[in-house]
Amino acid sequence: MIGEIPSFVQQQALKILHSRKGEAVSIVHFSRSGGGCINHGGRLRTTDGDYFIKNVNGKIELSLDDADAELTDCKGDKFSFRLDDGDLRMDRGKGNLDIQGDDADIEIYKGEFTTINADLDDGDLIIETSIDDNGTYNLNTEDGLISLKIIKGGGDFNVWHDD
Repeated sequence: MIGEIPSFVQQQALKILHSRKGEAVSIVHFSRSGGGCINHGGRLRTTDGDYFIKNVNGKIELSLDDADAELTDCKGDKFSFRLDDGDLRMDRGKGNLDIQGDDADIEIYKGEFTTINADLDDGDLIIETSIDDNGTYNLNTEDGLISLKIIKGGGDFNVWHDD
């Protein structure tokens, strides 16, 4: 997947890593962490270790099986995640958030979501977000924790639980 990185980006990344380490560094592998119409992000595996690329703008869709993702400084407004036996940690984001997970732990901080649809089977859901008076928020987990910290806004809440 190294070929997906534009050559000028590869050259700049290697130049920065070389100046930080004082020795030659090679890119071994690139795995996409998300992307959008403006910026893409991902993890670079190099001969010096792994590096995370951040500041992802635009729509992000991830489908992960037995993998973890960390997204920081997300400025997009549409997020869709499918996780099977994996974890997601995300910083920022706004607009629509859709999560489907099985044996997945989700942590999202500093959000500004107007719509959240989250359905987890055996996993924890921790979300810190502002909410909109006209927003839609559906949170469900079969065997896990739901923690919703509202940092701005308010509305009516209906809570159902079993045991």
